[in-house]
Amino acid sequence: VLEPAAYGVPVVFGPRYGKFPEAQALLERGGGFSVRTSKELEEVFLRLEEEDAHRLASEACRAYVRENKGATERILSDLEL
Repeated sequence: VLEPAAYGVPVVFGPRYGKFPEAQALLERGGGFSVRTSKELEEVFLRLEEEDAHRLASEACRAYVRENKGATERILSDLEL
């Protein structure tokens, strides 16, 4: 989910995202959407066709990626201690 989010593309995924903290975070911020049915998928797509909704979701994605940039370096730095 991080690759599209890095480009400000809202992400849509199924209901089994529990092992993916990025998906959970994007869902909580409004940049990610979990769907279970084709009807829910259609509703998300229709919502994202609205300019304001798409802009807000895109901004949430970019902000999440920006705030978590450098995580690998921080982890490696902690391991070196």
